[in-house]
Formats: sequence, C-alpha cells, structure tokens
Amino acid sequence: MEKKMKKAPLTYFLILAITLCIFPQAHAQNTDIAKKDLVRKGNKLYKMAEYAASDSLFAAAAALDSTYSTALYNLGNSSYLGGNPGTAKAAWMKSLLNTADEKEKTDIFYNLAGIEMDGKNYGEAIKLYKDALRRDPTDEQARYNLALAQKLLKDQQQNQNNQNNQQNQQNQQDQNNQDNKNDNKDNKDNQDDKNKDNNNKDNNKDKDNNKDKDDNKDNQNNQDDKNKDNNQNNNDNNDNKDKDKDNNNNGDNKDDKNNQNVPSGGNTPQQQQLSPDAQQMLRAIGREEQKTQDKVKGKKVQGAVKKAVKDW
Repeated sequence: MEKKMKKAPLTYFLILAITLCIFPQAHAQNTDIAKKDLVRKGNKLYKMAEYAASDSLFAAAAALDSTYSTALYNLGNSSYLGGNPGTAKAAWMKSLLNTADEKEKTDIFYNLAGIEMDGKNYGEAIKLYKDALRRDPTDEQARYNLALAQKLLKDQQQNQNNQNNQQNQQNQQDQNNQDNKNDNKDNKDNQDDKNKDNNNKDNNKDKDNNKDKDDNKDNQNNQDDKNKDNNQNNNDNNDNKDKDKDNNNNGDNKDDKNNQNVPSGGNTPQQQQLSPDAQQMLRAIGREEQKTQDKVKGKKVQGAVKKAVKDW
C-alpha cells in the first residue's frame, strides 16, 4: 500500500506536465489560425471597399495577438480609407514597433508621411519620406512626394512670412490710424477751445458795439431834439417877422386909402405869399426829416495610404 501511494503523485505530475506541454501549443496554434483567418476575411471586405466591416475583422485579429503587425498594418489602411486617419496612424505606429520586415517598415513610413501631408505638416512629412527612402531608395513615388513636400513647405513658409508682413503692416497702419485719430481729437479740442475764446471775444465785442450804438443813438436823438427846437425857434421868429410885416403893410394900405380916390374901373385883389426866408426854412426841415427816415431804413438785423499621391 505504501508503494502505491508513493507512485500515485509521480504519475499525476507526469500527466499534468504532458497536458501543460500539449495544450499551450494547441492554444497557440488555434490562436494563430484564428487571427490569420480573420485577416483573410478582412482583406476580402477591404477589396470590396467595405471598410467598416474590414476594420472590425482586422481589429479582432489584433485583439487575439497585439503584436500581429500584419493585422495592425491592414487596420491602418482600412481605417484611413474609411475616413479615420487618427485610428489609422495609431495602428501603423503599433505595426512599426512590432515588425522586423524592412519592406513593411518602408510602407508604414510612406503612409505615415501621407497623413502628415494631409494635415499640411510638410516638415514632418519630409522626415518620414526620407525614412522610407533610406530603406528603399528605389521608391520613386516616395522620392516624388518628398520633392513635393519640400516645395509645399517652402511655399507655406513664404506665405506665412507674407501673412506676417501683412499683419505687421496692418498693425502699423492701425497704430498710425489710432495716432492720427488721437491727434485729430487733440486738434479738435484745441480748435474748440480757440473757437470758444474767439466767441467770447466776439460776444464782448458785440456788447461793446451795442453799447456804442446805443450811445450813438442817444446822441442822435439828442441832436434831433436840438435841431427840432432850433427849427421851432426859427419858425416862431419867422412868424413874428411876417406878422410885423403884415402890420406894416396894413398901415401903408390905410394911408393910401385915405389919400386916394376910389377908382372908376373896380377893385384890385391883394395876393399874399410866404417870404423867401420862410420857404428856405421849410425846405431845411423837410431835408432833416428825410435823413431821419433813411437812417431807420438802413438798419440790418446768419492641405498614408496614398500611393497615388502623384498628380501625373
């Protein structure tokens, strides 16, 4: 009984060791078969441009083996053509880390450069095309795209310089405009102050003129009153003079009447008229009146998978 008990554990471990050696190999074989099958199916869908479906199969194959560079590379191609450049770039980068095949590395660098070209990152694209050409100097398509990237980078830099110059010019123009605006504002303020001072001077001048005008008016009125009084005195004197003359004429007529006989031919009428002095005085008064009316009237008041990147 003791011998059987000693043999039992040994037999158990032998069976276990054999099982562990067989089943891992079987598991690995099954995994390898499964992932390759997924890639074959994915390639069929890829050729049919069923990119969403092929993406799922390539991703499933990569999930079975995360170092399976072929599945990762194909996933990158399918994702790119399906319109997902971010997923494509990540898959190609993982494929690059897990492959020793220089031809596959060349294609990966080429495709990564295509993504940078799409993003107009021409400097990065130039580096990647050079990496591809170092591994395969006969790749004329990579060489062409390298030259294209270099030209586009030069144009981009020139455009950027032009934009910077234009922006600097615009900034300078804006600054000049602002300076001119500030100067104009200062000038306007100064002119307003000057105009205000001039207006104040004009107002004071108007006041002085109005005062002088009022004084002149008073003087004129006084002169008119004085002339009127003089005229009145002259009229009174003329009236008295005419009265005296009339009295003298009456006396003479009375004497003639007493000394003469009544004529047989009838009575002769007596004509009466103003004296020359009186007429001259009336004309003088009329002229003074006209001058006064003329003064009153005179007043006046105012930018992969792009093996077809070539354009020829």
